[in-house]
Amino acid sequence: MIDTIFDLRIKTFLTLCEEQSFTKAAQKLFITQPAVTQQISSLQKEVGKKLYTIENRVFNLTKEGHQLRQFLISLSLNIKKFGDEFYQMGLRKVKFGATRTIGEFTLPPIIEQMVKHNGSDELFFHIDNTEVLLKMLDKGKIDFAFIEGQFDKSAYSYKLFTNHPFIAIGSKRVFEKYKGLPIESLLNERLIVREEGSGTRRVLEQILKVRGFKITDFKHVDVVANLNVIKHLVKNDLGVSFLYEDGAKRALGNGEIYKLQIKDLEITREFNFVYPLNSLFEEQLLHFYGDALKFYSTI
Repeated sequence: MIDTIFDLRIKTFLTLCEEQSFTKAAQKLFITQPAVTQQISSLQKEVGKKLYTIENRVFNLTKEGHQLRQFLISLSLNIKKFGDEFYQMGLRKVKFGATRTIGEFTLPPIIEQMVKHNGSDELFFHIDNTEVLLKMLDKGKIDFAFIEGQFDKSAYSYKLFTNHPFIAIGSKRVFEKYKGLPIESLLNERLIVREEGSGTRRVLEQILKVRGFKITDFKHVDVVANLNVIKHLVKNDLGVSFLYEDGAKRALGNGEIYKLQIKDLEITREFNFVYPLNSLFEEQLLHFYGDALKFYSTI
């Protein structure tokens, strides 16, 4: 449906924004590179604004280019969602995602309540890191996402879901050794950290940066994408890690791992409900948000 409404210039522009290369955009659209250049030139002429610059072979959108891209993405997502709902003849399909801590530990009891109360809804639920989820949101593969940590708040609509503690964890040995010491004392330990692109890793990088440190300052760094594996390694005194408290509640309660009492590390971070800017379906999306918030308050 989008293809029949958007002309080739707009599809070419959005593809160029995604690929950041005239050559790659041409390959993806199955047209020639001069054709891409011609379509973009025609679009610039019509809007009367310069949409991009190329410096040292690096493609960058201008301020006006960013504004046009965001408007067109919002428009395309509204068209796609309208088309999907129109052709489904009233079937309500809820497509959403969440970052790992929220998806694996915070949302399951909420989803359980939603299924009990709204059994006719068809759910599509995807768990991934922040970077992947935002790309899925941009492409209309999901309608909204629960995101931990930072994201470009100028590019999306969002509502605060909760403020959540961000903590350091370790074995009993580490807990007893570093009680009340500053975070830099942990640099002598092996660090187990999430992969690049994850909200948890970004928060840790920010915490270290303001203190003049970085992840590579630790004695040794292991990258592990699974929270359960991270907790298992920490439990067996094979490293320290940082995560949201929801992701460690059970292991902390069972005495398998310990919340480290690090000096000046009383930190909370936002869990946000994120959805497209200027969505025509904002009322429906916020209805889901309201239900999630209501069920979360009873858990």
